[in-house]
Amino acid sequence: MSMNVEGPFKRFRNRMRSNPITSIAWKSIVATIGTSLLILGLIMLVTPGPGWATIFLGLVVLASEFAWASRLIAPVKLRILKAVSGRKRPRLVWSLIITAISVIALIATYLVYVNFPQ
Repeated sequence: MSMNVEGPFKRFRNRMRSNPITSIAWKSIVATIGTSLLILGLIMLVTPGPGWATIFLGLVVLASEFAWASRLIAPVKLRILKAVSGRKRPRLVWSLIITAISVIALIATYLVYVNFPQ
């Protein structure tokens, strides 16, 4: 599955790919950044930090230029798209009610704290 390049950088990336020298340089830069993110993610699996998120980000960067990385993230991308498309959005009224109740609870907690100091 080949990913199409979309967005504001399309012309820039096409220009980089049109020249063999800049194409190699561009792929080298993408490979370096993506591999660095993968290595950092692997390190963060055993140290504090968002290891899996960094690994996935590294694969996304690599998938922008390399088909093998695009094939790796394709199943995850499909699951995310299915989850987002099937999700119902909460109604605005309920969101406002929950926000109002939360604000009232915060104000009440503050007033109780101020009126009953330790």
